[in-house]
Amino acid sequence: MTRTNGFISQLTFKSVILRMLIGAAIGLAIISLFIFPIDDPNPEWGKYWRIKDLKKHDY
Repeated sequence: MTRTNGFISQLTFKSVILRMLIGAAIGLAIISLFIFPIDDPNPEWGKYWRIKDLKKHDY
């Protein structure tokens, strides 16, 4: 027999997209709490210090 009342059968494309958007909004809100309050950035960080690449730097 197949379970038709399980969690997987309740997932639809619309509900998955909605959950993804909610998760992205929560993540953006948490990151914003750390990034936007900085009024006086360190001059050594450069002009675009908020936009950094993820590659490894040789320091």
